[in-house]
Amino acid sequence: MHRLYGEDAFLAIANDLNRAGEIIIPETFAGMDVIGVGGFKNSLYSKVVLPKTIKTISSYVFSSMPNLDEIIFEADSLLESIGHYAFYDSNLRFITLPSQLTSIGYNAFGRTGMRGLWIPESVQSMDTPFSSVNASLYFESNTLPALYNNFYANATLFGYLGTCKDSQFDYIVGPDHAVLISQRDLSSTQHTIPTHACSYPINRIGDYAMYFSNVEQISVDPNSLIESIGDHAFDQSYQLIEFSFPESLKTIGAYAFYRTNLKEIHIPSSVETIGVVAFADNFSETLSISFGSQSMLKVIDISTFYNMRGTIEEIIIPRSVEIIKVNAFLRSKVTRLIFEEGSNLKIIESGAFHTLTNLVNLILPEGLTFIGEKAFAFNTSLQHVYIPSTVVTIEAYAFIATSIPLFEVDSEAKPLGFHEYWIPANQIVIYLKST
Repeated sequence: MHRLYGEDAFLAIANDLNRAGEIIIPETFAGMDVIGVGGFKNSLYSKVVLPKTIKTISSYVFSSMPNLDEIIFEADSLLESIGHYAFYDSNLRFITLPSQLTSIGYNAFGRTGMRGLWIPESVQSMDTPFSSVNASLYFESNTLPALYNNFYANATLFGYLGTCKDSQFDYIVGPDHAVLISQRDLSSTQHTIPTHACSYPINRIGDYAMYFSNVEQISVDPNSLIESIGDHAFDQSYQLIEFSFPESLKTIGAYAFYRTNLKEIHIPSSVETIGVVAFADNFSETLSISFGSQSMLKVIDISTFYNMRGTIEEIIIPRSVEIIKVNAFLRSKVTRLIFEEGSNLKIIESGAFHTLTNLVNLILPEGLTFIGEKAFAFNTSLQHVYIPSTVVTIEAYAFIATSIPLFEVDSEAKPLGFHEYWIPANQIVIYLKST
């Protein structure tokens, strides 16, 4: 302990940086309050319990602590401010900020293990608490703090009550639901996501929740109420081979399963939105992709299934899909591409099925109107293509670098909307309605 100059109070200081485990800082020392804390930088403590008398956490105090997992504030904490870089470059994963806190300094939680931070309504001044975008902010208030310098586009969510945890995960809770924000047991490669956390139904897996994790299998309780999987939720979790998608799911965020090793991707019927690059760069040698019956999905977004490295025997595009966007299946090893009967597909954008070198047969659905530039370019195994009469526009090089023995167009002649170079030079086309 160090007595503060000119005050009847003490500052708690860590004298032995090599001590590990939990430390509980007392509320009083020598009959006087302990109101500050310092000197923990580079120490090996994993858990620090702070008394209610602590009013300030100064800059860098808990920075560079490789084992730090949790900070606990005693009930009725008087903490008012957290300084710049206070927990920077530590392994901090869980904290519940006190309700008296008014300010959070620049990079206070930068380069920590945190994937989400709950901000109490009392906070009025906050200066970019994270150094990068791989964490979300969950505000108790429905408005941003009056003095908030936000220099990056991290997610901001409102109306949350606080935090809680169980043996597997950390959560942030709202009035009627919980959000899973991070993996607590980092040693385990298998997890089961429960239906509830701290009596709240879990309805979301948060952004970056298991970003770059070592998890291999995620099971979701069959009675799950999860409606959304956030952006980058499992991004670069290279070892992830199994995830059970709940039937309650409505939204899969951008990059949600980017660079994983999933062997089976089943999109439930309830899913309405899949973000860009959601499943791209999958490493599995064999892979199945399927959609639930009566699918509600209308758009397959940019690069959603880009560069799926394993062989995909068959993909059935559900009838609900209206648009397949740029590079959606670029460089994926799809052998059979089937459009469900009654397809509502209208638009295939540029590069959507570029370099599907395993694809042999292509029968495009009635109702399709537009095929973008290089949409089916470099599909070098194609033997048969059928284009329906509804197609009015095909852009340049849509079928470049293909040599197709049987190319059928349900038209009397080349429609005016077909670009001069929509197919390779000297490609033979059969116009089915010609006389």
